[in-house]
Amino acid sequence: MKLVRAFPLVLALALGACVGTTGGEVVSFGAQLAGPEGVTEHRVAFTSGRGLAVTLTKASLRVGAVYMNRSKPIPVAQEKSCISTGTYVGEVLGGAEADLLSGAPVRFPRGGQGTSEAAVTGELWLNGGDLDALEDKTVVATVEGEVVLPAGAKPFRGSITFGSNRRSAAIDPARPGADAPCKQRVVSPVAVDVTLAQGGLLTVRVDPRAWFALVPFEDLREEGGVLVFDDADTNASSVGLADGVRAPQGVYRFEWSAN
Repeated sequence: MKLVRAFPLVLALALGACVGTTGGEVVSFGAQLAGPEGVTEHRVAFTSGRGLAVTLTKASLRVGAVYMNRSKPIPVAQEKSCISTGTYVGEVLGGAEADLLSGAPVRFPRGGQGTSEAAVTGELWLNGGDLDALEDKTVVATVEGEVVLPAGAKPFRGSITFGSNRRSAAIDPARPGADAPCKQRVVSPVAVDVTLAQGGLLTVRVDPRAWFALVPFEDLREEGGVLVFDDADTNASSVGLADGVRAPQGVYRFEWSAN
């Protein structure tokens, strides 16, 4: 699988080896993707940010790559590029897909590499191929469950991709990079407090309950009695779910353990 833009850490490691820019030793570590702690039975009930009673019976996520940075990105620079400012000190490539309600973590098959420095921000790539490709049919997230609305309980389902279906029809000429395809696929900055070390294990936890913080549900179309999220920005609920999946706060947590 080809994942472009794997060069930031490669450059950082090369510079560190030559002139000591990164100031840390090169390390290799394991990495895994998991759902929230304590959720193990393919079912979790909660109250959403809009005060709705929601029960999730399916939630999955695919992550193409993970990066960690020793700096906080500069917002203005982030408008122009999907590569963060600062220095990347860790990367996990190869991709992994996890059932977030099973309680079972899924390993990234290629593990990770980096330097033994503290990372303060992280980012996730929600893609299945070229980060800059206009089209990417990879299903990044799926959900199924039930929501209690004023009219009664309704089942729902949905899946999310980030391709031309998310591209804005109105492009601001003053900000030509703001609508680049990669902007739809990169979750950044995630606040982290991780210092990589040889042989350790990075766990990226994902809480799908937070995906529904801004989802009203009432504007979803119905098919056979089931509410369906569109895989496009056609209504507030479908937009809210997609925005929840790529929200950098409240959804993702980076945990580090030494083996």
